[in-house]
Amino acid sequence: MSAGEYMRTRLSTLRPPMNRVKNPIPLLRMLNGRQWAFFGVALAAWTWDALDFFTVSLTVSDLAKDFNRTKTDITWAITLVLMFRSVGAVIFGILSDRYGRKWPFIFNNFLFVVIELGTGFCTNFTQFLVCRAIFGVAMGGLYGNAAATALEDCPEEARGLISGMLQQGNDAYIHQKRLLADARAAAASSSGDRAPSASRTFARQGKVALSRHWRVLVYLVLLMAGFNFMSHGSQDIYPVMLSNQFGFTPDMITVTQVVANLGAIIGGTTVGYLSQFFGRRLTIMACCVVGGALLYPYTFVSNYGVAAAAFFQQFCVQGAWGVIPIHLMELSPAPCAPSSTIEASLGERFPLPPTEEGEPRYEYGRVICIFMGCVYGYLLILTFLGPENMGRSFDAEDDEDAVAVAGKEVVEAARVAREDEEKTRKGLA
Repeated sequence: MSAGEYMRTRLSTLRPPMNRVKNPIPLLRMLNGRQWAFFGVALAAWTWDALDFFTVSLTVSDLAKDFNRTKTDITWAITLVLMFRSVGAVIFGILSDRYGRKWPFIFNNFLFVVIELGTGFCTNFTQFLVCRAIFGVAMGGLYGNAAATALEDCPEEARGLISGMLQQGNDAYIHQKRLLADARAAAASSSGDRAPSASRTFARQGKVALSRHWRVLVYLVLLMAGFNFMSHGSQDIYPVMLSNQFGFTPDMITVTQVVANLGAIIGGTTVGYLSQFFGRRLTIMACCVVGGALLYPYTFVSNYGVAAAAFFQQFCVQGAWGVIPIHLMELSPAPCAPSSTIEASLGERFPLPPTEEGEPRYEYGRVICIFMGCVYGYLLILTFLGPENMGRSFDAEDDEDAVAVAGKEVVEAARVAREDEEKTRKGLA
């Protein structure tokens, strides 16, 4: 459609698809053992990934003392991770599309082991930054592969719920490797012609995808930039705020963070599930509105009551994120988002009276509130203006790019061959 027609449909397409809300238990039962295994592997890897990342966020003050650096300097380690995620997303995304999910996934996790062990033996700040940069490559490579592994074979009706569950553990550009292998075999058996090489076919498919969908790719980069700012802007410097500005003890910080993460877990799963019935964009926008309304108590309540605000704020943040894995899959990348460094630098412009020990204090709460307000507004507008492809088929024969690469006749031959194979297998069973 034209640009004018597209803009006129932005409001009307927010209307919920009116799918009947279903009990989540039957939805979960729709997954077979193989699909649960894929989901379990992806969830375990993503949980491991997040554990390492937030270990640094929760120890910024301690690391600053160990390396004799400022807190802002330490946040550059967080920023490097987020910047190099783009590199890892591209490298491992190409490898997993070209060679399948399994071996790139295994190597990715092996890289985690090496880097996490190496980080513990860093003797100076430069070594620490290098280790975190390499960790960023591994982190960027894992998320897209984990999302694809967990969701690309998931039953359509259960996608929203499984997406939300996975997020609780960035790019998800789908290429139909299995189709092309089947198509080549079908073409060779039906025509006798020599099929093109896997590398040539993969390159052609990538060229078609980029030429057709570069606008969507640019939009998703902008969208994910906003989402990364939202997530890390609300989380990374928050423990520092609780300690430095509000004087929370380590136990109080731990309790607040645990409550916040409980909200994140419940929010991601709940909102991801609801997006299956109310639509991806509308659900994300609702989270942005409610999350924005909660910013004041989240950043200005200085007693234990902030735990309640933290619970619902992270419910909204990770609720919106719970929609993202399947939203990316259906729209079919990971940007850099130096939110913690920005907030730490800005926070130092608003000093508070020092502690009794003489340690400088800063008004991080005001900075987080303003920063997150801008991010929520950005995401609200971008999501409203963006596309949605809820319910998109992941079957290869329905993929326009695959048809453009392999040809309609070859795709049809592949489909028939798979149907015959399925009938034979059922007959033997």
